[in-house]
Amino acid sequence: KGGDPSSKYNGCIFINLQSLMEVSAGAYFTMIKRSEKIKQSIRKGSEKIKDGSIKLKEKSREVKVDIETKVAEHKFFILILIIISILLFYNYLRERIVFDLINSDINDTTNFLKSFGSFSVLVFLILAIAEVVLAPVPSFVLFSAGGLVFGGFLGGLLSLLGNVIGSIIAFWLGKKYGRDIFVHAINEKQMDRFDKYSVKYGWVALFILRLNPFTSTDILSYVAGFTKMPFKHFVSATFFGLAPLSFAQAYLGSGFIGS
Repeated sequence: KGGDPSSKYNGCIFINLQSLMEVSAGAYFTMIKRSEKIKQSIRKGSEKIKDGSIKLKEKSREVKVDIETKVAEHKFFILILIIISILLFYNYLRERIVFDLINSDINDTTNFLKSFGSFSVLVFLILAIAEVVLAPVPSFVLFSAGGLVFGGFLGGLLSLLGNVIGSIIAFWLGKKYGRDIFVHAINEKQMDRFDKYSVKYGWVALFILRLNPFTSTDILSYVAGFTKMPFKHFVSATFFGLAPLSFAQAYLGSGFIGS
C-alpha cells in the first residue's frame, strides 16, 4: 500500500527467474545423471561384446583343435588298418592260420593252437577277439578247434569271452570312428528315428540276430556303435545271444568232429 507498483513487479520477475534457474539446474543435473547411466550401460555393453568375442574366438579355436584331432585319429586308424591288412594278406599267402581259417582247415587250426603249449589258451582268446574285430572271418572252424583242444566247456567259455571282448572293441570303434560318418550320410530326421528305435528295440533285435547260427553277426557290433544303444544293453544282448552258439560249436568240435 502506497508503494511503487514497479518494485512489486520487479520482485515477481526476480522470484520467477530464480525458480526458473532452480528448475533448469535440476534438469541439468538430471541430464548429467542420465548421461552417466547411459555411458555406464554403453561401457557394460561393450565389455559384454568384448567378452563374447573372446569366448567366440576360444570356442572356434577349440572346434578347430577338435577337428584336427579327429582328422589325425582317423588317419592313424586308417594307417593301422592298412598295416593289419598287409599282415593278414602276407599270412594268407604263407598259408598260415589265416589261410587255415578261411579254407576251413580244422586239423591245421588245431595243430596251430597245440603248438603254443601252455600259451594256447591266450593265443586262442586273441584269435577269437580278432575274428570278431576283423569281421567277417569264419568262426566255426576256430571255435570247433577250441573245443577239440580245450574241451567243450572251456572251449565254449573261451569262445564266448573272446566274442564278447571283440564285440566291445568293434562297438567302440564304430562309435568313435563310424558314427560321425554315418550321421553325415543320412538326414537328421532319419538319424533321430534310427536312434530312437535302437534305444527302444535294439536289445531285442540284436539278441535275435545273434542267435542266428547261419550268418555272421560280427558286423552288427560296428553297426550298433553307430547308434545310441546303451552299452549295457549291447553287452547283455551279445552275451546271451552268442552263448548258445559258442558252446554248441565247441561241444561239436570236442565230440562229433573229435570222434
